Amino acid sequence: MARSTRKRLLAIDDEEDILIGYRRGFGHTHEVTTATSLEEGLVLARDIAPDLAVVDLLLDGEDSGLDAIEKLRSIRPWMTIVLVSGYLSTNTTVAAVKAGANFVINKPTTARAILKTIDESKRKVTPTRDDVPSLARAEWEHISQTLADNRHNITHTARRLQIPRFTLQRKLRKGPPKPKTPKSS
Repeated sequence: MARSTRKRLLAIDDEEDILIGYRRGFGHTHEVTTATSLEEGLVLARDIAPDLAVVDLLLDGEDSGLDAIEKLRSIRPWMTIVLVSGYLSTNTTVAAVKAGANFVINKPTTARAILKTIDESKRKVTPTRDDVPSLARAEWEHISQTLADNRHNITHTARRLQIPRFTLQRKLRKGPPKPKTPKSS
């Protein structure tokens, strides 16, 4: 029996209504398989070898979407994994990416929105020379972010950056680097 050429999708969510929406929304472009628990999802991931997984952050019981991402990534390292949740924070997003998620999307969402996000990321162009910040600009942005993280406390920021306090004060007085005007040919 020949295997279909359509891509395979695995959706893991403990809410059946969400899974019904995924089956309808992704059904036009993917073979959709759904699971209501992490355990069931992992078994299916081994069986169907999905190209794409959409995983909810909060699953029933003690299971977490973050755990699911790590386990799915170990089963299918090249699979695209999308974490969806209505309870996202910056820390959760960072943890999801570290666990192996390719995309993190806020709920409510649709299959169309998920596919659009994935498609747009594929079309992004690599930065041009003009898009890459200069070393001075990158340093300034790093200093600014570290200063903000330390509630504008210069002593703590200098310590975190591992530079003398007076050096940090001098850099702050100097201000951000001036943008360079492009040279005309």
